[in-house]
Amino acid sequence: FVINIVTRAMAERVNAASAPFAPEIDEFDITGFTRVPSTVVQPPRVLESPAQLECKVFQIVPHGSGPQHSSWVIGEVLVLHVDEAILGADGLPDTAKVNPAARMGRQEWAHVTVDNMFALERPTCDLPPRAG
Repeated sequence: FVINIVTRAMAERVNAASAPFAPEIDEFDITGFTRVPSTVVQPPRVLESPAQLECKVFQIVPHGSGPQHSSWVIGEVLVLHVDEAILGADGLPDTAKVNPAARMGRQEWAHVTVDNMFALERPTCDLPPRAG
């Protein structure tokens, strides 16, 4: 499978792809995104995405039962494609340049901007075990 990072500019078209289309409908045709061949997995990547992760299924974990059941798909990243325009001076992706959007559930989405980002330095020592 491929994880395509979604930017704010892509959000409306990504949302359009979430409609309950019949299996013979191709969401690339509906959304107008550009299909790009992956290098090691069969599904295509989305050209407009600033970062695409080609993955292999590691584990599928069923969760719940009944009509609201779901499964968590845990993947191993095999190949990472990154648009150099989103890289910072350190060579790593700069979240502010990515301008990511994420579906939060139901009809709500979140949009990460420079104004609502903050950084916390990671601790350099072992933390005590958590109680409970």
